[in-house]
Amino acid sequence: IGVALGPAFASPMAEILNTTPTPVYDPILMIAIVIFILGAVTLFTILPALRASSINAVQAINVGYTRHDQKPSRLAAFARKLKMSPVVIYGVKDIFAHPYRTASTIIGLIFTITIVVFAIGADATISELSQNPMYFQGTPADMQINRNFVSDAETRDLLNQHAEIERFYSFDPAFGWEKDNVESPIYIRLLSDDYAAFDFRIVEGRMIQNPGEAVVGYKILSNYEREIGDDLELIIEGKPITLKIVGYYTEQFNTGNTVMFDMADYHQFIDPDEEITIYNPDLVPVTDRQALKHNLLQASDYQFDIVITSTDASPTALALRTMSRALSFILLLIAVVNLLSSSLLSVQERFRDFGIQKTIGFTPVQIIMSVLAGITTIVLIALAMGIPISLVIFRIWMRGTGIAIGAGPRFGEMSYPGLMLLLPLMLLVAVLGGTLPARRAVQVQVADALRYE
Repeated sequence: IGVALGPAFASPMAEILNTTPTPVYDPILMIAIVIFILGAVTLFTILPALRASSINAVQAINVGYTRHDQKPSRLAAFARKLKMSPVVIYGVKDIFAHPYRTASTIIGLIFTITIVVFAIGADATISELSQNPMYFQGTPADMQINRNFVSDAETRDLLNQHAEIERFYSFDPAFGWEKDNVESPIYIRLLSDDYAAFDFRIVEGRMIQNPGEAVVGYKILSNYEREIGDDLELIIEGKPITLKIVGYYTEQFNTGNTVMFDMADYHQFIDPDEEITIYNPDLVPVTDRQALKHNLLQASDYQFDIVITSTDASPTALALRTMSRALSFILLLIAVVNLLSSSLLSVQERFRDFGIQKTIGFTPVQIIMSVLAGITTIVLIALAMGIPISLVIFRIWMRGTGIAIGAGPRFGEMSYPGLMLLLPLMLLVAVLGGTLPARRAVQVQVADALRYE
C-alpha cells in the first residue's frame, strides 16, 4: 500500500522544492526501504518476542494472562483523592500496568501532536507572510510601477492626476558590495518620497529617519557580523559609502542580503544624477486596482510595467500548507489505529476485571466510560507533555530556518487559538480509538470471565 501511494506525494513535494519529480520506483531505493522497514520491525519486536518465549505454559493454558505486578495504582489513588467517580478510578488504575506499552503509545501520540503543532505553526506563518507583501514582493505598497522610458517628471504628473492614489514612495535599484567582501553582491534600494508613511515591517530597530542611516535584511547582519547600531561600509559604482544600521526587516529576495537607504545619501556620495525608476503607490481602499492599472498603462502609452501587490500566499507556500495538513491528517489516523490496537489488547487482558465489574453492578454505560476514561487519560498525558515539547522544537526549527533563509531568528508564527483546538481534536482521537474496545468490554460474559474462580 505504501509503495502504491508513494507517487501521490512526489509531484506536490517537487512543486514545493521548485524541481521536477524524480522516478519513485527506483529498484535500489525500494530495496533500501524494505531493508529499513524489516530492520525497524525486527528491532522493535525483539523485547516482546523475548517476553513471549519466557511465559509460563501451564498458567497460559489454564487461566490465560495475569499480571505479576499487583502494586496499587498511584494514578488510581490520585484519582481517589480528587474524589473522582469509581468509573474513572477503575478506568485509570491499569493504564501503567504495562509501562513500556503505555510509554510507546504516549510517545507515538507526542510525535503526532508535534506534527500537528508544526502544521498549525506553518499555517500561521504562511498567513502572516501573506499579509506582508514586503517579504514576498519587496514592497509594502498596493502597486509597483516601473516607468521604463517615461521621464520621472511625466510619471509623477500621471500619478498625481489619479485621485485613487493616496500616497507613494519611490526607489531606484542598485547593487553594491561590502568593503571587505566583493564576492557577494548586495541588492540595494535607494528610497525617496514618502517612504516614512509605509510599513516596511521592521523586525528590530526602526525605519530610516536621518541622513546616513540604513535598514538591512537579516543576511547583512549575519554575513558581515553586524548588529543594529554598527556601521556598514559599502562599495557602489567603485565609490565608498558608510551607513549606520538602524533596523532590520525580512525579505525573500536575495535571501535578505539587501540594504535600503535614502537616495539623498546616494546623490551625495555616489552619483548626483541618479534618477528614480520605480514608484510604489498606496491606493484608496475602494479602488478598482485593475481599472487603475489599465488607465495608467493607457496614459503611459503602455510604457509602464505595473504589478499589483497581492496578499495571497505564494503557490509554494500554499503547497507546503497542503502537505503539512495532509501529513497531520495521516498521523492522526495512525494515532487512532495505535490507540485502537493498544486498547483492544488491554481490554483482552482485563477480561476477568470486566466480569468482576459486571458482577458488582457496573452498567454497560459505566464500563464504556471506564474504558474511555483510561484512553482519555493517556491522551491528556500526551497533550501535557507533547505541546510544550513541540513548541520548543518548533521555535528552534523556525529560528534555524529563518536564519538560513535570511528572515532572521524571529521567523515563524504560532496560532495559539489553533493550539487550543488540539484538546477537542485529541479527545476525538481518544473516542475514535476507544469506542470499539469499549464495546468489546461491554460484551464480556460474566460466566466466561469468571469460570475458573
